Amino acid sequence: MFPHGVQKVLYGSIERYAATISGKGLPFGLALAYLTFFAESVGAVCLALGLFTRIAAAMIFVEMVVIVIYFLWPNGFFWTNHGIEFALLWAILCLAIFFRGGGRYSIDHYLAKEF
Repeated sequence: MFPHGVQKVLYGSIERYAATISGKGLPFGLALAYLTFFAESVGAVCLALGLFTRIAAAMIFVEMVVIVIYFLWPNGFFWTNHGIEFALLWAILCLAIFFRGGGRYSIDHYLAKEF
């Protein structure tokens, strides 16, 4: 997930992503574009490190569900046709992490807090 966020932040235009989001009929395109940038960069790093694990998993889960429903659904299931397969996998994975937590090797565990 992190490489997608870095790619958007460094090489993408926030206005272009906002226009794409608004073009699918979603309100507040600019705000959602910024949230996407944040979830895919900061949220992905937090998820990988186990810092604020449940919050990061929830952010990425919501993003993946929106991507599946609004952007990828017409393409079918398989990722080779730009389908929902990969985004759905991320959504299910983040849902499991949300309910299970970061685990014993997460930073949250060492801080003795499960966010």
